[in-house]
Amino acid sequence: MSITMSKIWHVLLKCMENDGIVDGDFYTGNDRRLERYEDMKYLQPIEPATCAPCYDCSFDLFDVVWLKDADQNDRAYICCAECGPQEIDPRRLKRWQLNKTHLLERLMRALEFAGSPIATVPDLVWLLGQRDGIEYFYVQRTGMNDLRTIAATLSQYPKSVVLTSRNYCVEALRIVLPQPCIALETITTLLDDGTIAIDHDAITEHIKVAFPELSAPPFEFRKKGQGWVLRFEGKETFLKDGVGPHYLSLLLKKPFKQVFAVALHAMVAGQTPDKEARVGMAEAVMDDQTQKEIEGRLRELAADIAEAKEVGDCLVEQESQEEYNELLAFYQKNIGLAGQVRKEHDASAKIRQAVLKAIQRTIILIEDELPECAAHLEDSIVTGSIFNYIPVKVVPWVL
Repeated sequence: MSITMSKIWHVLLKCMENDGIVDGDFYTGNDRRLERYEDMKYLQPIEPATCAPCYDCSFDLFDVVWLKDADQNDRAYICCAECGPQEIDPRRLKRWQLNKTHLLERLMRALEFAGSPIATVPDLVWLLGQRDGIEYFYVQRTGMNDLRTIAATLSQYPKSVVLTSRNYCVEALRIVLPQPCIALETITTLLDDGTIAIDHDAITEHIKVAFPELSAPPFEFRKKGQGWVLRFEGKETFLKDGVGPHYLSLLLKKPFKQVFAVALHAMVAGQTPDKEARVGMAEAVMDDQTQKEIEGRLRELAADIAEAKEVGDCLVEQESQEEYNELLAFYQKNIGLAGQVRKEHDASAKIRQAVLKAIQRTIILIEDELPECAAHLEDSIVTGSIFNYIPVKVVPWVL
């Protein structure tokens, strides 16, 4: 069974007013809750309190007076204005204070940070660690004067997450900080052995909302609106719509798969409003070399489909069947009854050149903004009668 963090923070972070607070430290009577946290090393006892409350009538604090009884033993008394003098159990004079070092070390361990906390502002703000470009801070308190110091300090760390004790502290911090502020009581649990467990998914969601650019995929090439968003290694650019980006997108979707130039041209012509592409679609034909290559590829695909059916690989079967159908439709459209191409031989060469130039123009545009991406595409795309995207390194594209 675990203890919810709302309970431990209620005890640890100076919310024990009903038990009395002396000089900012915790004071209570024979309270097993505090002793439990002492066992866990979150609280550490200090010298006996010099004040104590009267539990019979109120929680007002009164000075402790030490007297000796007839046997010369020390006895503690308070003089309550309502109840008069009364003896106090010395155990009730035990005082604790928050062991901040132990608390922050446990918190860092739960967040999977190494090392020790760094006091950015002594006794107020600590840097716990950094992950994925985000710095994690812990803020101890949120008094009016403290807020000014916190705001001035954390303004130097725009990409950071601020952890604090409770929800009311978060509300105060949000007045002066643009960074996401998270109450530990909402994302943490204290286990019986004193270990802190963190809800990492909750922190991730806060980061995604505050810094959407960090949650974007590092490699992306997708059509959005009237253009294409291209992101490579986290850097982003925007391309105008055209046949070139369409060709690239089709190739990136089918790595290590051969796509004939005329088939690539035909597929894109049906997806783009580009007039030149639609005209090229109507004129797309094959020469003898392309005819032989397509016939060979159809035989390979037929074998792949049969093998996929045999082993029950539905995904490979579906992908191979789609490519087979596209190639077969194009082949049948351009081959006559006698098995001869329908139109002049040089038309398919024009199609190959058109596709190649469109891709090259697009890569040149990319090179201005993302030279690393342009270099990757140049090194990875094989051109000719058959186009093929063979990545020189694994790139997890989001397409």
